[in-house]
Amino acid sequence: MTFPVADGKGACMLQVSQRGQAREQLRESLCLEEDTWVVISAGSYTESDGILDFLEAARILPDVIFLWYGETAAWRVKRKIKKAMKEATENVCFMGGVDREEFRAACLGTDIFLGLTWEGAEESAVQEAFACGATAVVRDIPVYRFRLKGGGNVHKVKNVEDVVWACVRERMAAKEGENKIKEKQRLG
Repeated sequence: MTFPVADGKGACMLQVSQRGQAREQLRESLCLEEDTWVVISAGSYTESDGILDFLEAARILPDVIFLWYGETAAWRVKRKIKKAMKEATENVCFMGGVDREEFRAACLGTDIFLGLTWEGAEESAVQEAFACGATAVVRDIPVYRFRLKGGGNVHKVKNVEDVVWACVRERMAAKEGENKIKEKQRLG
């Protein structure tokens, strides 16, 4: 399945209407229940790309699946990061390097994209997530200060606690939306 997505240069339009289908396919490919929440991030296995905060958020939210896209040559991964990855909770999967289409499909199928870089180095991944209509939780750093406004489908965070609260708020809002839809269907 192909999802035409704006590539930052306005080359094509996204078919956001396929988000539901992509969400279903992502969960199916991971053998997850339909209502399982999935959070994705992307980057190198480095502290500056936010992997330690990503792993900490996963530890605090054990009922949410956390997927990390990207890879780093083993010899470049610092001991502290290797240890944290080895001790990652069961709800974390390291997806490795994937092609652009697979990453787009993940962005379309995710509930939240985490952009926890300290430097803005993964800005293209954040743009991809936005193009796919994903809710983004990004670190409140200077590179995003003027480019991204908080609110709507953007949550700016300063620490792991903020990440957790943003995820919880989004889940509650989604549940509220589902309940409204069910109520409308029930009333006919």
